[in-house]
Amino acid sequence: MKSIGDIFADNGLYCIQGNNDRVNGWANMKEYMYCDANLKPKMFVFENCVNIINTLPGLVHSDTIPEDLEKRGAEDHLADAMRYLLMHTYQSYPPEPEKCPQTIFEEEIVGEEEIVDWLDGV
Repeated sequence: MKSIGDIFADNGLYCIQGNNDRVNGWANMKEYMYCDANLKPKMFVFENCVNIINTLPGLVHSDTIPEDLEKRGAEDHLADAMRYLLMHTYQSYPPEPEKCPQTIFEEEIVGEEEIVDWLDGV
């Protein structure tokens, strides 16, 4: 008997297994939705997404694993779908290293093209 993935593949739709790491998935979702006065969220939920708007506020933390959500009795299918999506698309970017004063001067005052021109003449 063929799996659902095999049937999809036979019809040109290739699947990969999702990342089922719940704790990091919820952390990613929290990061994507976080905002403050200086930072816009990375993900927006529009007003016509009524089911996710109705579902997310009702989710509660697990008593045994506080970083996870309670699985039993919760209507979490849409939240799980969002978590899988974010785990698939999530990319962690390291913070940019601080620039030394010389680099800042070269980029902002002198200009990158003039530095390249000057280096070509050396």
